[in-house]
Amino acid sequence: MRYETQNRLRALSFLSERYSRLLKDIDDYKLRSIAEFLDLGFFEGISEYLGIGVDDGYSIVRRYGEAVAGFRVLSILRTKDVRTLAERVLKLISKYPVTDVGRCRVLSITPTLNRSVVEDRFKLVDEGLEILKQLRSRGMLSKVLSILSRARFTKPPREKPLTIATSSREYYNTLSRMFSVTHRVELIDSKDKFKQLLGLNEPIIYVGDEPIHEPGVIVFTEPPSLIDVNPSILINYFTTRRQILECFTELYGLVEGFSDVNLLERVREALSLISEAEKQFLPDFKKVIVGYEERINNELKKIISTGGSTLEFRRILESILWDIAGSLKLTEHERSLLWEATFESFELPFQFHPVKIRILESIYVKRMMENRHVKLREIALKLKAYLDDVDEALKKVFSLDLKIALALFTEEYRLVKPTIGNRGFAFINGRNLLLQAEELKLELKLQPVSYALGETNTVKVKDATPQNIALLTGANSGGKTTLIETIAIIHILALHGLPVPAEKAEVSLIPLYMFRRKTAKKAGSLEASLRSIGKMFSDNRAKLVLIDEFEALTEPGAMGRIIASIINNTPLNTYMVLVTHLAAEITPHLLRNVRVDGIIAKGLDEEGNLIVDRQPIFNKLGVSTPELVVEKLALKTKNRKIRKTYRNIADTVKEGIRQTLLKWIK
Repeated sequence: MRYETQNRLRALSFLSERYSRLLKDIDDYKLRSIAEFLDLGFFEGISEYLGIGVDDGYSIVRRYGEAVAGFRVLSILRTKDVRTLAERVLKLISKYPVTDVGRCRVLSITPTLNRSVVEDRFKLVDEGLEILKQLRSRGMLSKVLSILSRARFTKPPREKPLTIATSSREYYNTLSRMFSVTHRVELIDSKDKFKQLLGLNEPIIYVGDEPIHEPGVIVFTEPPSLIDVNPSILINYFTTRRQILECFTELYGLVEGFSDVNLLERVREALSLISEAEKQFLPDFKKVIVGYEERINNELKKIISTGGSTLEFRRILESILWDIAGSLKLTEHERSLLWEATFESFELPFQFHPVKIRILESIYVKRMMENRHVKLREIALKLKAYLDDVDEALKKVFSLDLKIALALFTEEYRLVKPTIGNRGFAFINGRNLLLQAEELKLELKLQPVSYALGETNTVKVKDATPQNIALLTGANSGGKTTLIETIAIIHILALHGLPVPAEKAEVSLIPLYMFRRKTAKKAGSLEASLRSIGKMFSDNRAKLVLIDEFEALTEPGAMGRIIASIINNTPLNTYMVLVTHLAAEITPHLLRNVRVDGIIAKGLDEEGNLIVDRQPIFNKLGVSTPELVVEKLALKTKNRKIRKTYRNIADTVKEGIRQTLLKWIK
């Protein structure tokens, strides 16, 4: 096994005993495939080769990605809410690759805090955009995508274990260590045992110095290699990749810089050997014999109907026997058995003697299986020289699929490569990617927003002062939760080395915490909700924390003091956006410099819908708009008395809001 393969598999030391045992129970070339699938992120292939569930295969690939990157997903995407959001984002992107490998690869991308890894991933997108431009200019994009869509691994055939035999105890122990997992190893300690093995209708690998000249017995004087024993294992490695290699040869010349001519020639040579191996099939002896019996009987009917002689029939019969011998390439001994099977007991309708023909079949099939084994071994030894070339060609095919997919995704959603900073985040005209997907589908028009926290270097948002913590306040249904999600998605994409939905953006590579409003409500108690955010206090790394209305758990005054205390005790290098309706209750108890931003509602339109500017105003308190909800009810009711009551309620609410604003200003 290659050194690189061993290294990749060594990275799987985290696997459970069950999976580790499965890896020990497969041959070197399946191990090589698994190592390749790990690099490609092809968890469906891992699942099939190890005989485990797709979810288990996905977990293995993700853990492998973590091991290579040096970061656990859980150490970067710190809450279930943010991991669920990341899965939704990757699922959206996974629609763009046209290969199964590409789709799996996108779904299994792991986040990283390593800047060089992130920038390498950005380069993939840049390369993809350049390829798109080139293909469109030549009208080749559809053709290339069509070719790529055919690039898939085919299912490997189920291999029947071969029998390896020896009369040497020393060789038996060696062969058992080498092959007992995938093949049957037998110690011949008697003539009866050897005769029993010869009765098997399959080739036997015999290891020893004894001269053996039995049909179907392949002799090695010393322990053989895996290819010597079962060349089909290596050949299957190539045949399962045949479709991908054919796509590679078609793509050469269509995509500028796709590959060099030397690799193309090597792949073509490998494909030629694969075709040669696929031609090494065994003739169906029974079918051939039945066909010739039918032909002999037809000739016999003609002779009888024309009054021909026995001598004429014998001459025709012998001519047909020579045809059989020629088509099956029988040896002299096998021809003799064929003649015996013909003339042993001649009856009408004609039929070869059943016992004699079975003897001939047994000898013939064993010899042909032996010949096939020798020929496949010869082809396999030649193919072995092309292993690295085939692996390189596959990487180029699936890399092209990934680059084009990321470029198409980037174009459709108007994404940009963010600047990587280290003191906060900022974006201009950011969009919620998941809502943008609906916008594209339903032809809606969504309002982009700009936002920032901390002291960014390259991207500045007007009027956004450089505090690390902000309270986001404002109108009900004004877009506060959407903004929190937008911030999270931009951060998630950057952590995965992917472009973001904004005109400009600067992002720090730091862990992300996100607590949705439903999390707090689902928890059902103040104690459980506080427990859920506890781990962020012990995480002294720089991080981004997004909290959505973590407040409907006790009376407002107490909750305001609790939230203020949470902010006061958060590590200093934390960037936090907290959606709240309790700014007036929180701010008197703050010991930190916190910015209060507001989303402002302007009223109702003629149909009673909320008019709201979803762009937050920095350093301005936004208030909830229950009075507008009540006014909407007043507009829609036809009962005068009820309408008057609704308007009285609205006036009362407005006065309460005015008092709150005055209190906050003071």
